[in-house]
Amino acid sequence: MVLMCWGMVRALRIELLKRSALRDARVMPHGPHAALNWQRRLRNIIHQPKRHEVVRFLREVALPALDEVAAELGRQGLTVRTGGGQEEGGDGRVWVEVGHGEEIDFFYSVRPRAYEPPSFVIADTVRERAEALKYYRAEVHLREGGQDYDIMGWAKGDIINDVLDQYERHMHFLNAMR
Repeated sequence: MVLMCWGMVRALRIELLKRSALRDARVMPHGPHAALNWQRRLRNIIHQPKRHEVVRFLREVALPALDEVAAELGRQGLTVRTGGGQEEGGDGRVWVEVGHGEEIDFFYSVRPRAYEPPSFVIADTVRERAEALKYYRAEVHLREGGQDYDIMGWAKGDIINDVLDQYERHMHFLNAMR
């Protein structure tokens, strides 16, 4: 019983440190919006892409960005793996994982996620047509779960910066645990 309590306290402490690291203003990401003109940003907000568009974006833009980050981290001596991007047999996600030995590894993935159309789109009672009305987002997920933001339409450099922002937060978290 004591070991279970100790494990629970340790898990809660790690969760608190991770949340604190994610909220720390010194390492908050700046986001790609400063680089976008407002018309392109508005187009990204309004466009409701289909699954095949998101999967193609992940394969053609996001995965090469993750591969570039992985190559540089590998040159820095870290153990890094990337993967995903295959539509057949998978869900279309792409990911990068950075090993930290005994420490908690960094994991960043982008996944296609389906959403129902907004309320201003007429609801369709026929299931096949309702499926056709769904739109997809390219959402970022970390080891802790979904981050509730969409990177669909971002440039490769913006994705690289987002990965680095999230990795910087992760490193801040690991340092806070010591």
